[in-house]
Amino acid sequence: MRLMRSGGRREEAGPFAFTELPASWNAPRLQLIEYLAPAVDPPATFEHANGARRIASIWTFVDHAGDPIAKAFDGHRADLGRIAFEDRPAESAAFSDGTRLMFVPRRPDDPPRSASLAILIEVDSLDRRPRAERSRLLARGPARWLPPTQIHGVWLGFIEREAWTIISAR
Repeated sequence: MRLMRSGGRREEAGPFAFTELPASWNAPRLQLIEYLAPAVDPPATFEHANGARRIASIWTFVDHAGDPIAKAFDGHRADLGRIAFEDRPAESAAFSDGTRLMFVPRRPDDPPRSASLAILIEVDSLDRRPRAERSRLLARGPARWLPPTQIHGVWLGFIEREAWTIISAR
């Protein structure tokens, strides 16, 4: 509702509703997707051989601290530094399912066209990652990260479900 009151645009198509952020926010192109109907996909659709369960958190760029997008989502100072890919100040918005959207002020050396800096994936077990990949992972607390040079310009992290449940509850 806050997005709509601020000038966001919502469009329904089939079982989905797509909401775009208000243009006046000068925010990265971000679209929120809401499922209007129950999922009818078979369980196999959601079973990944590598144990991935869902996106736990996304770090998205904002052009300056105190950006309207963080305020609209009731963003507050985040305490995820001990698991994050690098030390950057961020505000965090928590959703009801435990997913977090992190708002990171853009630095001059950040890629100008990138909207996201990092994606953290919740997994059943870190041991299910391929052995060759595990040797390249950077450890930050209970999270493991692959740097942007290896993953098409974005940090890609993995965290076990139990660890994320504890962290995201704070």
